[in-house]
Amino acid sequence: EESLGRNAFEFVHAEDHALTKKTFAELLRSQGKVITIQTRVRHKDGPWRWVESVCMNLLDKPGVQAVVANFRD
Repeated sequence: EESLGRNAFEFVHAEDHALTKKTFAELLRSQGKVITIQTRVRHKDGPWRWVESVCMNLLDKPGVQAVVANFRD
């Protein structure tokens, strides 16, 4: 609930913004595309953590219509 309504880029390290935005734009251009990216994300307690994100564009799938992402540190 703490992150609801907030821009996801608020949690991404400033040095990783350009790569993250470029990768997300690429993902949005291709239906069904899967992209893996590693970025630093701020932990709830404050420190930065390296996180691997696997994202899939399912915007064209009925019943989903979203970008689905799984994260692991």
